[in-house]
Amino acid sequence: MFLKTSAVLMGLAGALAFYAFLDFNEFWTMFHHIFFRNNLWLLDPNTDILIMMVPETFFFHLVFRILGGFALGYLLCLGLAWYQSKGGVKA
Repeated sequence: MFLKTSAVLMGLAGALAFYAFLDFNEFWTMFHHIFFRNNLWLLDPNTDILIMMVPETFFFHLVFRILGGFALGYLLCLGLAWYQSKGGVKA
């Protein structure tokens, strides 16, 4: 069951990554609308230092590093589960 659930979860994560890759601005806005209940995340590029110091590409790469780290860790767990299901390590 873990292997089937993993396939679905990785498919969802892949779809999320594809959406972020196609339209990062829309993805970023949707992310903030889901996880923040106020508008404090809306920053003015003319006055807010964070926007002046950190370019959009930083956030783009940050999202893909997080998704990549998640995928790598999950694929490792998935590979170990598959190996165990095939009679790998006997406890």
